[in-house]
Amino acid sequence: NIQEAVIHIVDSNADEPILNEYSLELNEDIYKFLHRHIEKCFKDEELKYAIFNPERNIVKELVHDYLNGIDDNLINLSQELARQLFIIMKANVNIPSCDLIVISLITDQGPMIGILKMDYVKNFTHQVEFIENKIGIGIVPQSAGLTASSQRIQKAAFIKPIRENQAYNLMVIDKQKKSKEEEAYGANYFVSNFLGCSIVNNERDMTKTFLKATENWTRSNIVE
Repeated sequence: NIQEAVIHIVDSNADEPILNEYSLELNEDIYKFLHRHIEKCFKDEELKYAIFNPERNIVKELVHDYLNGIDDNLINLSQELARQLFIIMKANVNIPSCDLIVISLITDQGPMIGILKMDYVKNFTHQVEFIENKIGIGIVPQSAGLTASSQRIQKAAFIKPIRENQAYNLMVIDKQKKSKEEEAYGANYFVSNFLGCSIVNNERDMTKTFLKATENWTRSNIVE
């Protein structure tokens, strides 16, 4: 159940993020768009459990205050999250610009804050021109399209109210392109720098890792 959502523009080519001062109007189309993305995230095989690191972290503290009713202003919370992501992005040219959507959710596990990093997708559209009194129709790129609801989000987090002795505080999706440049700096920026958390391996993750390693060994060592 989506209670409220706010979107901000976090473009690393700009001098500062464009921060929304209003919540999204959750009409039927917008609600369905967000709900489909959230549903896909919760069903994604790459969704992992995580726990916040003991060090101070602004994301952890702000979300904790919101979920515990200390500061229940989602717009303020989301603006500060966008600022923190923007600072990290400015320090690493490899991080793609995005729209950041912060969502207040009620789930079967209780209230949560959802954070969706919506990387821009290069879409194409038609363009009509009149050339010498004739109609010409071409195709032009649109670089600022949002991730379609049929596509999977690369980076997202769902944060629970933090309690002592929890097995996990949040669930994270952090898909990465394994390139040499990104490995040199900041490949794990979303988990390590922005969220300030560590992945907790559960039985499902360990089984998946074991099966993948077995498959790789089999391919390398057994000739058909």
